[in-house]
Amino acid sequence: MVITKTIYAKHGEFTFPAMYKGDNMDLTIVPAEDRFAVLANGKLFGHIKVGYGRHTWFVTDSKFVDSELVNEIGQRIIGEFY
Repeated sequence: MVITKTIYAKHGEFTFPAMYKGDNMDLTIVPAEDRFAVLANGKLFGHIKVGYGRHTWFVTDSKFVDSELVNEIGQRIIGEFY
């Protein structure tokens, strides 16, 4: 028997400040089925699927994101939802 925890019951979304390519931005994390939508200053920035060893970034509008920011986003999600 597998026991799963519903992450959506804890929070709907959360926002935190981040720096990317020298710009300050507010990143909002929104649960979306098996991954999370990431909004930067209110616009879709990409999607992330959180993993145990590493996280998977899904590109939106050809916006590639460096691994440090992806890891920071993943760690913030783990801290909030898990």
